[in-house]
Amino acid sequence: MKIKHILTALLVIISFSSFCIIPDDQGSGNSQQQKPKAPLAQRIGHYDKSKAFAGKNVHDGTGTLYMQTLLNRDAVTNLNFMHKGPLMPKSSIGHHFHFDSDEMFLILDGDCEFTVNGHTAALPAPVGVPCPSRNSHAVYNPSADKAADWVNFNVRVTAPASAGQGAGPGAAPGGFGQRGSFNYSADPTGTFNLGDDRSSVKLEKPTFIHTGHLVKDQMRPYANMTGGKDTVFYRRALGPSAFVSNWAFVDHLLIPPKASVGKHFHAGVDEVYLVIKGKGVVQVNDETAEVAYGDAIPIRAGEIHSLENNSNEPFEMIIYGIALEKGKLDITAVK
Repeated sequence: MKIKHILTALLVIISFSSFCIIPDDQGSGNSQQQKPKAPLAQRIGHYDKSKAFAGKNVHDGTGTLYMQTLLNRDAVTNLNFMHKGPLMPKSSIGHHFHFDSDEMFLILDGDCEFTVNGHTAALPAPVGVPCPSRNSHAVYNPSADKAADWVNFNVRVTAPASAGQGAGPGAAPGGFGQRGSFNYSADPTGTFNLGDDRSSVKLEKPTFIHTGHLVKDQMRPYANMTGGKDTVFYRRALGPSAFVSNWAFVDHLLIPPKASVGKHFHAGVDEVYLVIKGKGVVQVNDETAEVAYGDAIPIRAGEIHSLENNSNEPFEMIIYGIALEKGKLDITAVK
């Protein structure tokens, strides 16, 4: 009987021990990262003009802006949203502030008038104008008959507010609050309109930072980039100092026919590739997808990725990078 009782006790101890064993990634903050990701094809935002909704008098602007959400909140780290659509003739996004996020208006086609902190300049497309948190901004399409091809990328500021550095981690995403219900944490000054559509203002020479003209003439050739084929063309248009948030860079990349960017990853940087011309193939880890104009491809830190132009036309992209830690950038080529 003694032996029977001892064996029973041992079985109870073993069973209890097995029940209490917790994998290292459970409850440690890493469990979110362990969740299966959606397939690559489902993560890519595909531009479809028919899905864009009409925004009238956006931020007290004039006219109409059509917007489609290409990527939603947290498609990559700290992203609030990525929008694309036509800014109609004689239409504007009015003069306003964001106190909790950095934003950049990118005009791919159709020269527009950009305003930053009350100063307005006309810049030839394609061009992007960043606006760090707590700086006012607007954009106006002065054309009488041509819509401007507009993209917006908005990244939240997560550092604690200090010395004018933006809002803390509890801030609303880019000023978009919950609608139709009481919101105790709402901040009506998170996004603040100035009641100015900037439709008829005196133009100046640009006194604010911008990407410059996003054309091949401004780029440099790079042979076999990260082990890729042939020569591609590349330029870093904006770096970490242009932003308050962890938004780290805006790059311009052009891959000629049959060329490629080889496999690589960033341990501390999330990226979004926006196709602005042509078509090609993107590989992320073991998944492959064909992409074309208007597609937005989110890539998380640590994901091995590569790009190839399998067409007979140039394959051109804007790359948005968000660092996991402010200013810390890295790249590792993979054979």
